[in-house]
Amino acid sequence: MLFQCFFSCLLLCHSAEGANNDDSRSSEIDTIAGAYVTEGSPGFAIAVISQGELIFLKGYGLAEIKSGRSIDVDSSFRLASVSKQFTAIAIAMLAERGKLKYEDDVSLYLKKLPWKGVTIHHLI
Repeated sequence: MLFQCFFSCLLLCHSAEGANNDDSRSSEIDTIAGAYVTEGSPGFAIAVISQGELIFLKGYGLAEIKSGRSIDVDSSFRLASVSKQFTAIAIAMLAERGKLKYEDDVSLYLKKLPWKGVTIHHLI
């Protein structure tokens, strides 16, 4: 399931880049995403940003099956440990681009933390 979601995200990103205008882009994203949700099933929300601009935002399916509450653009999700690998990849990309170093003290970026001597490498 995680692979399917990851593949879908890549497909959506590719589709967003290849479309000619906002309407066709939104329509294509909506068609692809809509294929993954059936009536009464759990769902997801999608936000697509292209060149720093929000081009698509929509919720699909249910946030809560028992109550029938739908997912919308304001729904929040409990990601728990699933987000850790995405954070690590984002940090690796920033390091590759020279925006930070693994040896940097965390307090350089998160000013309110009381930790001294804890590096980004320690946290990853």
